[in-house]
Amino acid sequence: MPEKSKCKKDLKCKGEKYVCNEERENLSYKQKETQNINETEHSPEFCRVMEEWLQQIARTRKYSTYIKYEKLYNCHVKKLFAEDSITRITGSYVKEKLFSSDISAPTKQNILILINQTLQYAEDYHGCQAVLIKNRFVKKKRKHDIFRKMDGPRKGHFE
Repeated sequence: MPEKSKCKKDLKCKGEKYVCNEERENLSYKQKETQNINETEHSPEFCRVMEEWLQQIARTRKYSTYIKYEKLYNCHVKKLFAEDSITRITGSYVKEKLFSSDISAPTKQNILILINQTLQYAEDYHGCQAVLIKNRFVKKKRKHDIFRKMDGPRKGHFE
């Protein structure tokens, strides 16, 4: 006779053992965790994938764009993400790495563009699931802030 779970909520049969939804969720979480560890061990290095992508776009992009991307890669990306696998690159991880470095906001934006294009390439050619990183955490200067600094305070307005 199959063993019954202590939990009496919505029992489902799994092989010879009855498992409740809570236990099933725990099992699936553990399986996902194990799968993530295995993916990290077998996923390609991020820098190697970016180098492949740079080689591929060398013929399709303007020369100046390619040189800009290559310079960003060699000066910043290679140092920040040297030993990271492609599955390690997430929004929070990239944010942590970029904010820990002393890089200007426009350069951070350009690095994010490179990272997103590399992640898309990895999804297309390596089968890695790409989660594109949104550019919300790089602060941009607004036009009215720039003009206000140039003009100074307006008449009748005190700051």
